[in-house]
Amino acid sequence: MPHRNPAVLDSLLAGNKTFATKFSQEEPVLLKELAAGQHPKIFWLGCSDSRVPESLIVNARPGDLFVHRNIANSFPPSDGSSLAALAYAVAHLGCRHVIVCGHYGCGGIQAAMTSAQSHHLVSPTDEGEAAIAKWLAPVRGLAVAQCRAASLSGLHGGGTEGLNLLVESHVTATVSNISQSSVVQTAWRAGIPLSIHGWCYHVDSGRITDLEVQEGIWEEDDVTPGTKVNGVNGVKANGVKVNGF
Repeated sequence: MPHRNPAVLDSLLAGNKTFATKFSQEEPVLLKELAAGQHPKIFWLGCSDSRVPESLIVNARPGDLFVHRNIANSFPPSDGSSLAALAYAVAHLGCRHVIVCGHYGCGGIQAAMTSAQSHHLVSPTDEGEAAIAKWLAPVRGLAVAQCRAASLSGLHGGGTEGLNLLVESHVTATVSNISQSSVVQTAWRAGIPLSIHGWCYHVDSGRITDLEVQEGIWEEDDVTPGTKVNGVNGVKANGVKVNGF
């Protein structure tokens, strides 16, 4: 029996033919450069959500971004996959900027908040569901703390506003986790200019908000004078370390 793909896969293969033809006609030099190797300057840690295609939402070209995506754009210290991607990006590709990009309306964030508001931790018996719960446990911890703080203030920690706040808090926590990783600490000790930034994407508008959550060392050409990084003023340049790094 001849091999047949489902129609949805055939549409992807047809789309690739269209892309390849257009790309080779419009960007023949870039195509040749990419065949020789990659030299991205940005490591992108994003969510696996199908609505947040990183290259499209920042209008990037092939070769601009080295990408790692997972549920809720997380960077658990114990996750070897995320750490390996970061290590390869920094040590082998020479990426000098890390972008953690969350997005509003994230299903992982919603699941963590729902679990936190249930006031009791359920241990799934299904292996897949247990893996999801374990992965989202750190986000659930943030959600529990947020709900507790809201309750003490007489506020409701959930709803759209609460979910958006959790999205942003998780991005901030992920930036912190990355900054504390052995990969980043080693780079900073060596004086390598490496910066980490927290962004959030609005699915309903296609816009990105820079949360101004930033850590690291900047090269002089990359810095706008007067920029604040975690409350520190001034230009971060030529291997000068900030925030105690």
